[in-house]
Amino acid sequence: DSVVKSALFAVMLKLLHGSGWLHSVKAWIAISDFMRDLIIESGVPANQVHSLRHSWDAMPEAPPYRDAGYYLFLGRLVEPKGIAPMLAAWEKLHQHLGPQTPVLHIAGEGPLEALVRQHAASNPCVQYLGMISGETKHKALTSCRALLVPSVWWEPMGLVVYEAYDFAKPVLAARSGGITEAVQPG
Repeated sequence: DSVVKSALFAVMLKLLHGSGWLHSVKAWIAISDFMRDLIIESGVPANQVHSLRHSWDAMPEAPPYRDAGYYLFLGRLVEPKGIAPMLAAWEKLHQHLGPQTPVLHIAGEGPLEALVRQHAASNPCVQYLGMISGETKHKALTSCRALLVPSVWWEPMGLVVYEAYDFAKPVLAARSGGITEAVQPG
């Protein structure tokens, strides 16, 4: 949301195109088809842009299935990740369903931590876990009903989706950027 940063980036891109420097690059690699399309849209010839998704060493076998009934968000607590709309949606759910509202566990840290803590204090269906890793993260993924990826920006490719799949968990995601290549309806 910065006009200055966007203008600076546009000027840099224009200078790179004008100088011919971009023509010396023979191959570009994008982490999703979505990002590939954006690079092509910026003026790079399509035959020079290739998609190469993140590598992922999948677990050999998913842990035994468990559903403790809660939904899980894992990630940085920043605006582009969709924290505020997710919390607003959970507030509406709580107003509509009352005690029948499913619990939302939020794990991560970042600038919106105060907002998450505020919602966790006022809504009994929101629990803030802080930053988790290792065995704690493993348990959270093993026990959740589904993983939420409510990104409001063009997510290039979310690795957290692969983590959910390792645990055989469904992913409820925004139709955003490269996420659409990893998360399919049904």
